[in-house]
Amino acid sequence: PLAQASFAQARDFTSAQGTRITAELVSHKGGKVTLKRNDGKTFEVKPDMFGTGDQRYIAEWMKNNPPAIDYRFNIKAEKK
Repeated sequence: PLAQASFAQARDFTSAQGTRITAELVSHKGGKVTLKRNDGKTFEVKPDMFGTGDQRYIAEWMKNNPPAIDYRFNIKAEKK
């Protein structure tokens, strides 16, 4: 059998003001999460913008998924 990668599923999130959005959790870093809508647009938000239930869901997801690490680096070399 082939190993399957674990992907977050799209979910309806509701902001504290009642605005709803369907998106999937993609990554988290620095206390913020990146969400991806069905149209492919991604954006970074603080979990506390959502209602209590969604905050609990996000906290559990963050606990089970390591934070995003930026592995990009620059090397500068000078000839001497």
